Amino acid sequence: MKYAEISMKFRKFFELPSSPVAIRIINDNSEQKTIKQPMRFCEMARRSAFYGESFVFSVEELTCTSAELALGFTEPSYGEVYPRIKPANTKLVSVSPLEKTEKKPDVVVIVANPRKIMRVSTIIAQLHEKKTC
Repeated sequence: MKYAEISMKFRKFFELPSSPVAIRIINDNSEQKTIKQPMRFCEMARRSAFYGESFVFSVEELTCTSAELALGFTEPSYGEVYPRIKPANTKLVSVSPLEKTEKKPDVVVIVANPRKIMRVSTIIAQLHEKKTC
């Protein structure tokens, strides 16, 4: 099943108003950056979910230091920070609607209200329990 079909079925089943967002962590410079202006990671995820925009960016285009740490662009200066990608060797990050992605995402983010997120979480937890029994 292709990601476009998965996205369509997922949205229909959970009655989501926006697309699931595919996030890929890229540890080399194998892809071309596509971002035109610096912005926050959460803004990219929201624009991808609601407007179908795709982004490939490096740390230079990111305006949020928390996202720099969490996405593995930089190591923390002091103490430990959770959650984050270890070791910090991320070169690029790709953010796109799931239906537009061609490569396997590292994680899929859902942008929705708390009620929808709770429904998704509950069903995924139930599926996980069935697999481990």
